[in-house]
Amino acid sequence: AGAKRRKNGEGEFSFGGEDHRDILRPNERYWRQVDLWFEKLENARLYAAALPFWGNRKTLGLYTPEQLEQFFFWLGNRYRARTNLVWLTLGEGTDWDVPREKVL
Repeated sequence: AGAKRRKNGEGEFSFGGEDHRDILRPNERYWRQVDLWFEKLENARLYAAALPFWGNRKTLGLYTPEQLEQFFFWLGNRYRARTNLVWLTLGEGTDWDVPREKVL
């Protein structure tokens, strides 16, 4: 269901689980690579724009609001000290046929 999971350049998926979609099981090796990119950008005095989740009919149905809250809490804590990070929130998360309680 949904988009194909893609590996980073080191062959790592972002999350664990059988289908690599378990956002409560982040793959530390993957996220260390993300850390390095943020550091490289910061050293070059550049900003990074992060889009951690695309909300639409398919993706909102994959996770509960509680799971998303836990993931975003983890992600925010991991990168809260970054001074070169801009958070983006995008997607079609307000489709009319998505139940109101699923829209964050």
